[in-house]
Amino acid sequence: MKPLLVLDVVGLTPRLLEHMPRLNGIAANGFQAELGTVLPAVTCSAQSTFLTGELPSVHGIVGNGWYFRDLGEVFLWRQHNGLVGGEKIWQTARRVRPELTVANVCWWYAMGADVNWTVTPRPIYHADGRKDPDCYTRPPALRDELTTALGTFPLFSYWGANAGIASSAWIAKAAERIMARHHPDMTLVYLPHLDYDLQRYGPSAPQAVAAARELDETIAPLLATGATVVLAGVIAGLMGGTNRARLLASGMWAVGAAALITGHLLSTATFDVMFTAGVTACLLKALTSGRPGWMLAAGAVLGAGLLNKLLIGIVVALVCAALLILGPRRPLLTWPALAGGGLAVLGAVPYLIWQSTHGWPQSRVAESIAGEGNRIGVLPIQLVLISIFLTPFLGAGLVRLLRRSAGPARAFGYAYLALVVLVLVTGGKGYYAAGLMPVIVASAGLVTDGWLARGRVRLRTALVGAAVGVSLVLNAINGLAITPVSRLQQSGINELNPEAGEQVGWPEFQAAVRAAVLTLPPDQRDRAVVFAANYAEAAAVGLGSGLPPAFSGHNGYAFWPPPASATGPVILTGFAPGRAASRHFTGCRVAGRVDNGYGLDNDEQGAILQVCDGPTGGWTEVWPSLIHYD
Repeated sequence: MKPLLVLDVVGLTPRLLEHMPRLNGIAANGFQAELGTVLPAVTCSAQSTFLTGELPSVHGIVGNGWYFRDLGEVFLWRQHNGLVGGEKIWQTARRVRPELTVANVCWWYAMGADVNWTVTPRPIYHADGRKDPDCYTRPPALRDELTTALGTFPLFSYWGANAGIASSAWIAKAAERIMARHHPDMTLVYLPHLDYDLQRYGPSAPQAVAAARELDETIAPLLATGATVVLAGVIAGLMGGTNRARLLASGMWAVGAAALITGHLLSTATFDVMFTAGVTACLLKALTSGRPGWMLAAGAVLGAGLLNKLLIGIVVALVCAALLILGPRRPLLTWPALAGGGLAVLGAVPYLIWQSTHGWPQSRVAESIAGEGNRIGVLPIQLVLISIFLTPFLGAGLVRLLRRSAGPARAFGYAYLALVVLVLVTGGKGYYAAGLMPVIVASAGLVTDGWLARGRVRLRTALVGAAVGVSLVLNAINGLAITPVSRLQQSGINELNPEAGEQVGWPEFQAAVRAAVLTLPPDQRDRAVVFAANYAEAAAVGLGSGLPPAFSGHNGYAFWPPPASATGPVILTGFAPGRAASRHFTGCRVAGRVDNGYGLDNDEQGAILQVCDGPTGGWTEVWPSLIHYD
């Protein structure tokens, strides 16, 4: 069965949904319906009604707390599922499918529920009255896994005066990990962030809109990765795969390095792979069903993908070229296909206009990225984008795609090979070919399904299960934040996946900048600005509390205007004394170095902080010399 993700976004209204493009996209492409509520319209009562289909008068949860007559006291926020009467939705489903697996990530009354994985807030109460944040999990080992990877559950941002995005971000990351590692059939996720500012400021306040956007960004990787997992199975089905083939394809993609890494981080690659898989599914539907209207849908998805990254346009152009050479050609010459192409062009127009009016900076970024070092890694990266342990199945899937018997899907196999060659020739990064990997994985699902049906079924099933299991464990260790930070360097993970190390040390970086500010005379601190060597450092300063405004000449950050009116001191981050950029500032002195505290070798470790009197001349004069693309 297809996995089901149930997000309880508390306080979500049609008005706020307009400001949440990822969630709104699901509503627009699927369906939406307005929900009524129960009385009282509070978290515990509403969630219990969702899960049982009963009113509070039946399930007994008449509020977030109530008077317990047998004890003579009012208790709020009880947690045991035994308080909820009525049959739960998963209990009903298990009558039809007894093996159904369920994960509950912070829906209320989670403790004691007959689900497979449970996460719920649970403080530690000390004898002296202190309360430490923590969480309860089932199985118990899940607690250590989550807190090691994500840190302690941020209880004090979950409720109270400091309630904020940190708790919903932790919950979303925990759900991502559970879905990636354990593949529950149904996952319940409670995201409370919207509720905070709606109560503080009201549902129409600007703060409520800002909270909606913040939450939408937080859950974006979870939604994109989940969509790609489903699309891998859909593509397998469009190739004629059985239900088992579709499940195998979704499973292989879900345990792959590409899914775990891009699903863990919010990046353009996360959405590039999802949109490319979406275009692939639409094209295959049009080619295999004889319904050219799906070409129009493919164009719409391509247009949305081009707003994210231009690479998808190159990939689809290679697919179309393969179709023109290998066939079938006729679907590409229909009016829906031409109209879809028009939609795709419309999606690319904003990008092209911006690039042309700013001197095509993307071409300079591409030039700086391209290099011989990338070429060496292109082919090895293809082997580990999913898993080296699944390579025999993936190789067989690719071979199957290249045969005439693959039908219209054959074009995607040759397009993938052409894409790999193009990346090699241009010196691009190996993961640029990831967009067509879902179709390779889908074909591998069909091949594996046929292989399992022949010969020694139990042995072959065990081998496939072992390959998938080992892939999941190793890719999770490498791609997710599981390994303790203190062991990242010695484990070699930082070498295999540099993004793992780049997630470490940002609080220490902010603290170093804060310390540099304190070296200034008190009357100059409010006039100081930060100029960072790269956009990551500038963003870290911008997200820090009580830090000066941050600027950078790196890539897109360079197009935000410089602090032309600033007359105070400048704190340089990441520039060594004597470097070209440093020479554009006067009166500079070293004010400290960044130390992440773990000896972890990443881009910011050991970075020098300098305090300078200001730029030579004015900011407007030196700004062109401070811009760099890399």
